[in-house]
Amino acid sequence: MQAEDLVARIRDAFADVWCPLHLTSGPIGSLIDEVSHFEHDVRNWPGFDVDRAYRYSDLLGVFTPEAYRFYLPKFLVAAVDPACNLQVTEVLVWRLFPPPVSSLQERAHFDARTALLTAAQVDAVREFLRFVAERDAEEYAIFDGDEEVETPQRALDRYWSRA
Repeated sequence: MQAEDLVARIRDAFADVWCPLHLTSGPIGSLIDEVSHFEHDVRNWPGFDVDRAYRYSDLLGVFTPEAYRFYLPKFLVAAVDPACNLQVTEVLVWRLFPPPVSSLQERAHFDARTALLTAAQVDAVREFLRFVAERDAEEYAIFDGDEEVETPQRALDRYWSRA
């Protein structure tokens, strides 16, 4: 799939998702202010660019499931951009990788986030992972023998191809 087609598919799949009232849950200290600013700064697609994706990619882990569903496509689209820092893609792959069942709290949070995704949104995530696995194959090839490293292909194999 071409980058432009993937971006269109992601945008279409998430077009009806509204910004939720609450972005985070629980006490997360100084991130509250940053998330609050982030929310008002990038509600619309045109306001979200590669630089913002790089700056805020670590926040994906503290979003409520609703906020995750709202912001995920923005990060996916930014990561498709060839100008995007590989760190953004790696953080996304990490956040799309299912934690082990033995990590009950992390797994529950992952399951709560992914449970809100529609079939079309899950398909868009799958296509993103396939795209990244192909585009960044050389970067991920060094991890072929290390089963502990989250790669796009492993995310597909372990969760998204069956979701």
